[in-house]
Amino acid sequence: MYGDLLANIHASPKQGVIVTAGGGASALAQLLGASGASNTLLEASVPYSASALQDFLGQAPLSSVSSETARSMAAVAFQRANALDPDATERNFGLSITAALTTNRARRGADRAFVALHCQQVSYLRSIEFTKSEHKPEDDDAPTARAQQEAVLCHEILGLLSQHMEIEWPDAEFSVVYESRTDWVPAPLDWQQVMVKAVSSNQSNSAGNCLFPGAFNPVHQGHLLMKTIAEQLTGLTVNFELSIHNVDKPCLDYFSIKDRTQQLRAYGNTVLTNAPTFIEKARIFPNTTFVIGIDTLLRIDQVQYYGSDSLRDAALAELTALGIQFLVFGRLNEGAFLNLDRVEISDSLAARCKMVPETVFRQDISSTTLRASASQAANATRSGRP
Repeated sequence: MYGDLLANIHASPKQGVIVTAGGGASALAQLLGASGASNTLLEASVPYSASALQDFLGQAPLSSVSSETARSMAAVAFQRANALDPDATERNFGLSITAALTTNRARRGADRAFVALHCQQVSYLRSIEFTKSEHKPEDDDAPTARAQQEAVLCHEILGLLSQHMEIEWPDAEFSVVYESRTDWVPAPLDWQQVMVKAVSSNQSNSAGNCLFPGAFNPVHQGHLLMKTIAEQLTGLTVNFELSIHNVDKPCLDYFSIKDRTQQLRAYGNTVLTNAPTFIEKARIFPNTTFVIGIDTLLRIDQVQYYGSDSLRDAALAELTALGIQFLVFGRLNEGAFLNLDRVEISDSLAARCKMVPETVFRQDISSTTLRASASQAANATRSGRP
């Protein structure tokens, strides 16, 4: 069906990793079945179960079928492509598919799919929504309906890949009704350099010596109050620090970077890095005071992030040698407000810390809670619930 078009795809110098967590198998079969597939495909992965997807991303997504999950999958796939061929970062891509297609089970909301592609230069997102039939699910011929949706999804996946490769892709008619929308975020050169680890930070020479690291997903009042108090206590301007890579979370794509930097723009300067750990941050920004929550402080002290006690102790000693200080803010945890008096950490790390009193700061709010609430609201809207 796609013979000449697949030949054009495989003739492109662009190559990558494809990952699907539901739907899109036919597109993968089309690519693999055409001559020259090894020119395009470095690896394919199918993390179909919830545990497999969690392992692939590094954390459990709030929803397995969402634009955010698809974009995260594509960003992780891009980093995998770079690991497989580190000399081809300008040509590598990560392509992901996550879908909720017709089944024999009753499900609220429209059938839908998200296809994302991430590369050094740009992030794409194609959102596909199928018109929901008016009759009951048990009246549907589910295998036939799914096959029709899969045909649409195959066409849309190959179409997005062709768009990335600047190959003309034809329109097609299908028996199912659906809507497709494509969004993209091109990356400035400094973002690209940090993304592929050509540089450690886009502002390493102008970050100042007080940084507030975080995911900021989303920014909330607690973040802003922490920044204000930190500036009052230190007499320094606090810059936000956003790392593309994170120890416990999937790496960011350009949609996420754009969204979070735009949120933060009204409140100060944001430094973009590829420093997931504090020892990496410290090497880029020595003699810096880091503004952190006590939950982050506890992670800095945990052996699991270093591999052994001796490696952890060596890293903490290096933080001391680099002149790193921590301004620590308390946080509610399982009904108790934690501060330095209520936790046990290494003496060498405790010596680098100054605790902000609870009387000065207490905000029982978190980005995790806000994201979960937003996800529940989105699911309710999609399902038609009030």
